[in-house]
Amino acid sequence: MNAKCNLVTVLLLCCLIFPGNAQEFNWQDLVNRKQYAAVIARADSLTPADSSDYEVMNAIGQAYEGMLRYITGRNFSQFCSALCAARKRDDG
Repeated sequence: MNAKCNLVTVLLLCCLIFPGNAQEFNWQDLVNRKQYAAVIARADSLTPADSSDYEVMNAIGQAYEGMLRYITGRNFSQFCSALCAARKRDDG
């Protein structure tokens, strides 16, 4: 009985110390690890609100460039430039 209690205690402490991979999805991390196909596959599930997120759109553009789809990557880069310009105008 005492050994079972010790085991349960150790397991609970491990759960507290190592919370797991419940982190927010990080687009740039996938690009940095050269997992371009995963970024592009995830892009299919974007909502219209996501298209106004510079970091997301930039990571998708980098993924397309990483897969040697330069024209599509450039289109995303131009879209990101337009987002920056619009933000500057709004903050201006």
